[in-house]
Amino acid sequence: MAPKLSVVLPCYNEAKSIPDILKRFSQVIGRRSVELVMVNNGSLDNTAEILKKELKNPKYKFARTVLVKKNQGYGYGIMFGLKNCKGAVLAYTHADQQCDPNDVMRAYDELVKYPDAGNILMKGERNKRVPSELIITKGLQIISLLILWNPFNDINGQPKVFYRSFFGKMADAPKDFKFDLYVQYLALKNKMKVTSIPVEFGRRKYGKSNWAYSIFSRVRMYLRFIGYMVKLRFNDIIK
Repeated sequence: MAPKLSVVLPCYNEAKSIPDILKRFSQVIGRRSVELVMVNNGSLDNTAEILKKELKNPKYKFARTVLVKKNQGYGYGIMFGLKNCKGAVLAYTHADQQCDPNDVMRAYDELVKYPDAGNILMKGERNKRVPSELIITKGLQIISLLILWNPFNDINGQPKVFYRSFFGKMADAPKDFKFDLYVQYLALKNKMKVTSIPVEFGRRKYGKSNWAYSIFSRVRMYLRFIGYMVKLRFNDIIK
């Protein structure tokens, strides 16, 4: 029987986080019908070995792994995972322990309450953030409103949860970290309601972010976001 909810976790060099994240999901799934699709996104560490070892544990029978042989970006890994999902409701979030798996369950529970749930993108809105992160996020929201004429709510907030029908519209998804911007823009363009739940965004327990490792890296990434917004607005690159 197909699960009702499929959760995609893109894992790039997350070997140290995998045991903890599996344990945490096992604690919060409860009686829900859930599959966890862990994407080995072209990892260069021993992620494959750890996944193989951990997924032998019978208590993690809700989880499985799929392999991207060569990393092509964050967005590519998510799309690869989504294509391999079986659930009617799909979700994705980070595997680095910054996002609590319980927030995925909360977002799912909230989404399915709506009578028009197929027309809703449910997402996290991060709170208790440090001032530098908050300033950049709020600035990006203002810029997105000016360029795209739509109010964007915490573009990179996790998790994202939606029905499979929305995934069917994702034909032009970017392969990199612009994927979250694309998802929210696509939802708004299709006149979907974007709804948020408050979530706490923790610190990485292991390793470092591949793009947000300094204030300068964040600024560079957000400049790329702005360039992508201009393309979305004036080139109509999403049909």
